[in-house]
Amino acid sequence: MHAHCVEGPERPVGNASINLALREAKRLHRGAKSDALSSSLPVLRRLLSAGVLRNTTLPKAFHARSGLQRKHFLRLLALEAGFPNWETYRPVLMTTHPSELDAFVVLEKGWAFLHSWFPSEEQAQVAKPDGRVLRIGSHAVVLTPQQVEEHYRFGGRHE
Repeated sequence: MHAHCVEGPERPVGNASINLALREAKRLHRGAKSDALSSSLPVLRRLLSAGVLRNTTLPKAFHARSGLQRKHFLRLLALEAGFPNWETYRPVLMTTHPSELDAFVVLEKGWAFLHSWFPSEEQAQVAKPDGRVLRIGSHAVVLTPQQVEEHYRFGGRHE
């Protein structure tokens, strides 16, 4: 039996959580295929760092980015969440509340400024104990209380 969201009548948590993950994979896919280096390189670096793309370099990955498929980004999200693949991660999302996936929303809105990043959740919590720590891959970002409030006031809803 799955938990249900409060936001919609009889909407399982899994639908909203899976939709968030699918939307994030789509956003990453678009970013990676972009001609703008500022959009494509960070995503390609994540793919390389997570091991989704193997036996290649960043320049080669950039030139071959048109061959990337959505499955590469779903695998990236799974690996960053600690799962070996999307097929293993997807059932877990069915029981994950969307609020646990706020890192996707934070990245999309651009709140993860450079000075807010930390190598680990523990270091982020020590450095910014009054902020909200979100794990993104093997790193962490801290949202200020104002960013958290803004998120929930202006669109922090999960479908």
